[in-house]
Amino acid sequence: MDGREKELRDRVAAASPDGFIDPDEEREMASWAAGQGLGTKFDSITTDECLKNNIVRANTAKGQFSKYIETNYGMKKLSKKEVEAITHYAKTLIPTGNGNPDEAWAQLKELVVDPQLEGRIKTGNPLLLFVVILIALGAIGAAVYFSMLKKPDVKIVTKTKYETVTKVVGPEAKQLSPEEKQKADMLIVSMKSHIEQGLYTDPPEDCAKGDLDAIRVIDPDNTYKKVVIDTQISIIVDKYLQLANKSYMKEDMEKTKKWIKRAKLFYKESEVIREFEREIGLIANEH
Repeated sequence: MDGREKELRDRVAAASPDGFIDPDEEREMASWAAGQGLGTKFDSITTDECLKNNIVRANTAKGQFSKYIETNYGMKKLSKKEVEAITHYAKTLIPTGNGNPDEAWAQLKELVVDPQLEGRIKTGNPLLLFVVILIALGAIGAAVYFSMLKKPDVKIVTKTKYETVTKVVGPEAKQLSPEEKQKADMLIVSMKSHIEQGLYTDPPEDCAKGDLDAIRVIDPDNTYKKVVIDTQISIIVDKYLQLANKSYMKEDMEKTKKWIKRAKLFYKESEVIREFEREIGLIANEH
């Protein structure tokens, strides 16, 4: 074993104190390996090191999980029992003896399991769904009627897992055309796909940031599907703060600041980001 291969193995082990290698971490290691002339050996070395150290590799788990669902369930909607069986299988992708099974499962569920089960679960009683649709249509009709009478300022409150954001939009806010809404919907789908692949800011022409910028051009007031978009932004911000925290724990302040800067590209005024900066001493506590 030469020095380059040993360093790659050390990097794999060091990158996963939580027992999990996410796509961002793997992408960084693959880029380094390619620069060292180990591009063709990267996959086999990483796989071997993960097996030795009971490490979960997100990209490998994603492939195994997709194949399992496709082979056993195809494209059909899933019942509660089927979802339980699939979840049980997903947990078996975490190697026996993993030092951080809870943390590994939390990340595996967020990055691999939840995205692939989204939209696949049966919604329940069709009659109940029909009633809900009728109520929703009635509510929409009432909203249209009253909107024709008066157009006051609108307060939009977005509650995500991480924080609550309130925005007041006046009646002069841009109204999107059907074509603009359709284009925005396509960009939201693309943004979700890029997030699942870990493509947040790179490459610039094919990443979640590019999708978000295009949405902002269409909807500068950020009123169309704000909750959906802000939720995706909060996922990215949280991911970058996880990477920042890992770098901080390794006393690598250069990378810590790099990941924080990336997070601010999506939400510069986030209180979550400011709180993290206060915790690690990058900004002073406010009194």
